[in-house]
Amino acid sequence: MAERNYDPSLDEIIEADDPLQTAEANGLSYRNGSLLLVLELNDEELPDGYGVEVVQEYSSANLTLVEGYVPVESIRSLSNDTAVKYVRLPSQPVTQNTEIDGSNKMNGAAMNDTGDNEVDATDGSSEENISNDSDGEPANGFTAVVALLSVVAVALYARWS
Repeated sequence: MAERNYDPSLDEIIEADDPLQTAEANGLSYRNGSLLLVLELNDEELPDGYGVEVVQEYSSANLTLVEGYVPVESIRSLSNDTAVKYVRLPSQPVTQNTEIDGSNKMNGAAMNDTGDNEVDATDGSSEENISNDSDGEPANGFTAVVALLSVVAVALYARWS
């Protein structure tokens, strides 16, 4: 039996009578018949003909990742393409928050340093003073980015070890 080149959990959505309902029940980003997935490529470019809507790409010397919306009916055939190493869900599913006009809106409630919702913790206005002074500390959010990259590096190392 040939090795499966996609996350087995995708079978539930591929075989579902209503992929939209199944995706929503699992907290996955789904739109227009397509599911947000990560494609691990064999150091090649994304093959044409599968209807993938690319959201972002990452490439290094030995790794190419493409995140994009893949039509549900194309998942299996795309995973069998020689250019594709593996098809999987994003590490953290991204929910689609689309307004009627089709624009994407972020949740207006920002988190403050204590993890509380600023809108609930204050009157909705930020009391932070923004300055360009360097205090020797990393910029807000910088530590989270470094932590996320570290987790991804460890996960990739564990996968290919």
